Amino acid sequence: MTEIFQLYDRVESLVDLPAFGVKAGAVGTIVDTHPGGAFEVDFGLDASGNIVTAGLDASEIIAHRADVKQAA
Repeated sequence: MTEIFQLYDRVESLVDLPAFGVKAGAVGTIVDTHPGGAFEVDFGLDASGNIVTAGLDASEIIAHRADVKQAA
């Protein structure tokens, strides 16, 4: 099943991004979308107080688990 992500969706990284100090499982927000399933994701503040923005493919993110509604 392919997930469709949209602008401002909360997602979790499935991969470590050492260049950005982001570890797999980090929660971020999609801030830009690109054709072909690529996304710019903000992961919040790093140690110096800057917002970390990384480019990820759809295969490298999942919907944030807390935002996924559970079937009743």
